[in-house]
Amino acid sequence: MSNLPRQQPKDAVLCEVAEACGLSTPDAAVDIAQLAAAVSGKRLLLVLDNAEHVIDAVARIVDALVATSEILRVMVTSREPLRLMQETVYRVEPLDVPPSHSTHAEIVQFPAVKLFLLRVNSIQRYAYAGCEEIHLIGEICRRLDGIPLAIELAATRVAGLGIGGVHRYLHDRFSLLTGGYRTALPRHQTLRATFDWSFFILNPCHQLLFRRLAVFSGGFTFDAMCAVMCDEKYAVADAIGGIGDLVAKSLVNIELEGPVSRYRLSDSARAYALEKLHAQGEQRLIAARHARYASHCLRPCLADSVAEQLDLEIDFRQSLDDARSAFDWAFSRHGDTRIGVELAAGLTEALLDAGLIHECRTRAEQAIDALEELPPASVDSDTENARTCHSRLGIDLCSGARVKVGTIVDGTAGSCWR
Repeated sequence: MSNLPRQQPKDAVLCEVAEACGLSTPDAAVDIAQLAAAVSGKRLLLVLDNAEHVIDAVARIVDALVATSEILRVMVTSREPLRLMQETVYRVEPLDVPPSHSTHAEIVQFPAVKLFLLRVNSIQRYAYAGCEEIHLIGEICRRLDGIPLAIELAATRVAGLGIGGVHRYLHDRFSLLTGGYRTALPRHQTLRATFDWSFFILNPCHQLLFRRLAVFSGGFTFDAMCAVMCDEKYAVADAIGGIGDLVAKSLVNIELEGPVSRYRLSDSARAYALEKLHAQGEQRLIAARHARYASHCLRPCLADSVAEQLDLEIDFRQSLDDARSAFDWAFSRHGDTRIGVELAAGLTEALLDAGLIHECRTRAEQAIDALEELPPASVDSDTENARTCHSRLGIDLCSGARVKVGTIVDGTAGSCWR
């Protein structure tokens, strides 16, 4: 077994593999042919750990070794495949987590929860009080995406913060989830170090895509990604290569149900990408693009068949979630109120159609109050192709006793959301 060095030359990687195979290399003068001859005919299991940082060198070495020995078996752990013809890829998935509607008895049966309780009990004798804490543990495991390292790090904080404290501070997970085993590798000591390890092996173009994907709070399609990400400096061809690399490195999850692939960032990956987006000063630009795209997607369309209607319902739910996320950003401290007001017309209409009256009323009131504070015509788009539409919104504020009516101007461009 060899724990491969980080960012080492090909010759250094070859020496590491040779030593793992029991080949003495006193002068570091070994080539692949010598190593292949040394292992030929031997029944060996060669384990190469953490190959992602030296993936090209490892791929060439493994390809040469298995070509000369039919009984040699090689197991490689890596964030991405070697992409060899003889390779069989086994993805190590996160632990299963309980759905939000699970009962107390169901929650404790899920592997993620079992790991959390096991680690808590290994640190201190812990007796949970009952249903409420078990449901909090289930929520912790869900928000940590079933990632074993994150769950173990969260469990270590229970001794000082309690279950409720860990749950409460998950919004700052990278500060919370530290303090791994002293004997663990540095990248396994904190959640941030784990993501740093994966992020820094991306090339700059793929790093750009990863951090920009943080604006999607849920699933997204390739077309949605291109609409928000691509510009004169980042072409569709870049996006094709980038999303493939991020999926291969398990930084982005892919769902292959139906004819259109959907992608999703885990909560932890999105939190990390948001930090990078903010650090690069791109958050306002990309969030504004996303908000305008979300507004565009809320426009109603007609289905020609039942199957198409089901697809539209799925798209509508995702578009509604995107619009909510964009609206929340627009009215946040770092947001753009003007964009939020532009988005409100489509969002409130969609919420009304979905029967979400209370949410519709709350968001419409927020947008109308903001509109009253803006200078006249400030929400009109400065895009030449933009169109202006007016939506009259009635807000039931006091059980129908009083109605406040406002005018929201939607200056969203028809096809220009950048």
